Amino acid sequence: MTYYYPDSSATGFVFKKSSYSGGNENCVEFAFLPETVAIRDSKDPHGPALAIGRAAHAAFISAVATGEFDFGLLFKKSSYSGGNDNCVEVAIPGGPVTYIRDSKDPNGPALAIDRAAHEAFISAVATGEFDFGLL
Repeated sequence: MTYYYPDSSATGFVFKKSSYSGGNENCVEFAFLPETVAIRDSKDPHGPALAIGRAAHAAFISAVATGEFDFGLLFKKSSYSGGNDNCVEVAIPGGPVTYIRDSKDPNGPALAIDRAAHEAFISAVATGEFDFGLL
């Protein structure tokens, strides 16, 4: 069962935003209803919401958690890794986000960080700021 609500603010549903959103409005919100889960864009609280069955929502969450919607990010491992899996991998797909993950767990989570923050980190590494006597 799927329902479409053109103005989600008029439904009276209580939407919850992810704690991972960092307090900004760039997130997906969910409202848990008796038989369905309503989904909307947090940037548009008066915009539409789509309500899907709880089983469909559970399947979607499982797919997201297992990386089914990663859409082929191309991660690159450092040439300094020596060919083993003891390294950090980076994907820069274009746009404002860089993804970082552990090469030992290619199906595991990836950290999404702001591109500008990643570039500042790279500059700091290049100047030796994070060597900590290891190199």
